[in-house]
Amino acid sequence: MREYDSSATEINAKPGEELAISLDAVPTAGYQWSIVDLPDFVELVGSETAAPTTRDVGGETRQRFVLRAHEAGSGELRLAYGRPWEEAPMRELRIRVDAG
Repeated sequence: MREYDSSATEINAKPGEELAISLDAVPTAGYQWSIVDLPDFVELVGSETAAPTTRDVGGETRQRFVLRAHEAGSGELRLAYGRPWEEAPMRELRIRVDAG
């Protein structure tokens, strides 16, 4: 399985292939990643958040999303980083996904 991080701008996959996106997060301060837009040909297989490095506010961790391209297609994956109770995300990540 190929791993990507926040520097990814494009992902090329084959139908049926799984891939993972691992992103830094600070859940102890309420900051987490969420999928805003997932192309129709891609499905979320699972997600996990590693235990924070500390219980103190500001403890960093990694959030990981496992995706699968279930058919050929092309589209944009959008993820947002922020606190769920705040209107605007602190950061947004856009990744072009091509499967075929």
